[in-house]
Amino acid sequence: MPNIKPVSELRKKMLAWRKLKTDLDEGRRSGEEGRRVPADEARMHFKERYRG
Repeated sequence: MPNIKPVSELRKKMLAWRKLKTDLDEGRRSGEEGRRVPADEARMHFKERYRG
């Protein structure tokens, strides 16, 4: 019998993926517009935002 995950767990993962994708798209757009952010600063942003 397959292991079925609760809908709430799948929804949480979907929301987290959407949030990450939005941030990555924003970073890509800003890079294309020439507003580059240093790699260390970007790394700190994601560490703070996604690890708690």
